[in-house]
Amino acid sequence: MQPFDEPEYQRWAMTGARNLEMARLLARERFGEGAVFHAEMAAQCALKSLLHGVGRKAGGPA
Repeated sequence: MQPFDEPEYQRWAMTGARNLEMARLLARERFGEGAVFHAEMAAQCALKSLLHGVGRKAGGPA
């Protein structure tokens, strides 16, 4: 297991928070497809930040 990577954890957490805010704004304006896309991206970023937080690197597509 790799050590906790605070900068990467923070980077992914901030990216996720921005994506979630974008999803909320798009949903409010009734842009459903865009809202769903950004909500999914926020979830992926949250998972990546969690993985970095426990010392595991998040891999990309195989």
